[in-house]
Amino acid sequence: MWERFGRSFLILVAGILIGWGGAAVSNKSEEKARGRGERSSINKVQRNQSTRGDTERTRDIEPSKIIYSQERDPFYVPVEVREISEDWVKRLKLAKREEVNRALEEIRQALAKGSDPEAWAAIKALATIKNLNIDKSGLRSLVLDQLGKGGVSRRTSSHWALYAIGATSEDIERLKGMRNDLDMQGSMTVLLGFMDPDGLSGESGDFIAELLSETDDPIQIGKIVSGLTRSRFSEDLEKSLLHHSRSEDSRVRSSVLFSGLSKINPKSTEVTERLLEYLSESDQSDFGNAKTGLKYGVQDGDQTLVVRHALELMALRNPGWKQAGLVDLVKKAKPEELPLVREVLRAGNLSDYVRKELEGIEQRLSSME
Repeated sequence: MWERFGRSFLILVAGILIGWGGAAVSNKSEEKARGRGERSSINKVQRNQSTRGDTERTRDIEPSKIIYSQERDPFYVPVEVREISEDWVKRLKLAKREEVNRALEEIRQALAKGSDPEAWAAIKALATIKNLNIDKSGLRSLVLDQLGKGGVSRRTSSHWALYAIGATSEDIERLKGMRNDLDMQGSMTVLLGFMDPDGLSGESGDFIAELLSETDDPIQIGKIVSGLTRSRFSEDLEKSLLHHSRSEDSRVRSSVLFSGLSKINPKSTEVTERLLEYLSESDQSDFGNAKTGLKYGVQDGDQTLVVRHALELMALRNPGWKQAGLVDLVKKAKPEELPLVREVLRAGNLSDYVRKELEGIEQRLSSME
């Protein structure tokens, strides 16, 4: 009897422990999903809900509550559209003029008819022709008729087609007119950077800064900055990115770092100093993005600031992955940093890899004295 009771008791205890373990794993998985940001949370809801992506339905919805759908996905392209488009692009790049003209005529007819998948495929094909020596006459009016049709991916392709044909000031203003279309804000940012002759260093940069000043929502900020590319930013845009980099929301700080501050080229001293602050934080992804941003665009006068900060962090008891990452920034050291390099080498908390790299840097600097 007692033997049977003992076995039953052990089975009961084991069941409880397994239940607790499963709950713990579940909680950790949910925390990781939340940490991945917009995409993970959206995919959870996608299983049960879908909604149209048109501007009228989304303009007044809180950005964090918007549900995923294919119409909202800027990268969604049906297989049939992709296949037709790729065939046209391949033919447009051929040396045989007869085949190029035949492909162009098919594209014109598809746009004139205006029905998908052919019309969408035609737009995607035209988005690739900017540097091709082909007859672009008559294409603009056909593409203009397609603006505003379909989901985010299709609408974005229409604007890229206009860019490839030859963007005008009217095209730029047309883009800015979509400022309240939450679905298009990311695409709008990158398109403005290419369409505007001044990129984002002038009025278009100030326009993006104005959009950022109107929201604190992490998902909307992430969308807006996702279209930023490596270039010179306007003073207002730089200030706005620096402001949001101090947000209490870690998602905003990470988005602004990855898509904004790290891509400014050239970087002001204030931007460089903010990137150095990111290096001291524990998040490995933020550290990597800050390090990447500091590898280009830093002004010559601030390079010493970067090297010294990296060396000072190396002297601390940081994880091996952080020390190894800092080596890349120390490689730009100048002879005046040699005493600090030697001081770090005397520290006993360096991995073999980091020590070997620093010794090589020391030898190089010593030979320059």
